[in-house]
Amino acid sequence: MVLPNPRRGYGLEKAEQLINAVAESSKTWGVAQPEIIAVSTVKGLLKFHVSQGVTLKGVQEKLSALEERFPQLANAETEVDAGSLTIRKADVISSLPKDPEAFFHARRSVRQFGENQAFDSSCISRATKMAQRAPSVCNRQTCKVYSFTDPAAIASLLKHQDGNSGFGQTASALMICTSDLSNFYKVGERNQGFVDGGLFAMALAYAFHSIGVGTCMLNWSQAAHKDKLFRRVCRIPDREVIITMMAVGPLRDEYKVAYSPRRSLCDVLIEDDNTLLSKPQDEKL
Repeated sequence: MVLPNPRRGYGLEKAEQLINAVAESSKTWGVAQPEIIAVSTVKGLLKFHVSQGVTLKGVQEKLSALEERFPQLANAETEVDAGSLTIRKADVISSLPKDPEAFFHARRSVRQFGENQAFDSSCISRATKMAQRAPSVCNRQTCKVYSFTDPAAIASLLKHQDGNSGFGQTASALMICTSDLSNFYKVGERNQGFVDGGLFAMALAYAFHSIGVGTCMLNWSQAAHKDKLFRRVCRIPDREVIITMMAVGPLRDEYKVAYSPRRSLCDVLIEDDNTLLSKPQDEKL
């Protein structure tokens, strides 16, 4: 629906597969938000094709049968708006920071939190809601974040992380970012959980930064046996891979951060290097 020139009648097979999946999941677990969103998406597809003069009769018949079987799905389109949106460039431009470079340069890993400053825990849900806009493969939204604000709980969890010594105990909150591997189904997606999880974690860090809250990424580069030991302390489901922890806290009026120059731009940005491109005959090998 959002391609420059969508193919007429596209999505027929996928829509039918989605309807079948909704029927199975609704029968097994009942109708919940995922089923409602799925049906709303199919309705959005059908509406789009009707606007293009195409009627997917088979899909409409299957959808009607599904709604008759599960009446809770009949109002899916009014409960959840899914499909496509029209965005105005002017609206995007007006929402951008006035000085993008300053915004990015100001974000630092904070290890000197304002211990005596009040911490409004509502910033956690606010930042997480913003981080949900992070890209995810096929919009599967596999990521979760577990938040802890009790000092005793934070101390217990941080015992299993290497790299927070000397400042971890000053954090007002500890976040644990995960990605649910049950959303991936083939070997080619074996690393996608880490990709989606990394994007989500970075979005969360910048979301906190955008509202003036400090963060420090705490890596979870642990061996399998340490990961299993941690899960005895924090019972995160086995299907979720732990991406990173994140210390969160209020900013001091003044604080020190680690500083080092970034690599030269020419070492990072490789522009139009045609020597990297294969010759047509090589592509056949």
